[in-house]
Amino acid sequence: GVLLWQSPDELLLITRRAELTQRLAAFDAAFAGLFAQAVDNSGGLTCLSLSGAEHVTVLRHMGVYDFESIAVGQVVNTVLGKAGGMVLRLENDGVFLVIRRSFADYLWLLLRKVATPYRFAVTQLPPLSKNALLQLLDPKVVATSTKKVAA
Repeated sequence: GVLLWQSPDELLLITRRAELTQRLAAFDAAFAGLFAQAVDNSGGLTCLSLSGAEHVTVLRHMGVYDFESIAVGQVVNTVLGKAGGMVLRLENDGVFLVIRRSFADYLWLLLRKVATPYRFAVTQLPPLSKNALLQLLDPKVVATSTKKVAA
């Protein structure tokens, strides 16, 4: 999986859905006797892939963070438009936006608006990837329904 540090006492693990029950049980066992818990938040978050030559320019239109400074392997919590979200860089030519599902429509419309001048397109994700996050996806799902935003 991909482990994201969100704050001194909060981490987000993105993992395969098929491994969810096993991982939650392992965390519960590991956290026994500690003031800690593992929570399934999979129903509340969604993820977009934003890539292309102008992906940083598009991000600049969406938020005030210094997006150029996000290093590979780094995640930042920031405001995108009027909604909070995480920007995760796992490679040089793109980022992932991890957002609350309740803001998905709002952020999708914002993204379409700000990316249109930069040849906005929606494409399928590649079926094979060296990217750690994309490797978590079921190849059947990638080939049929998962989309990538290219700017």
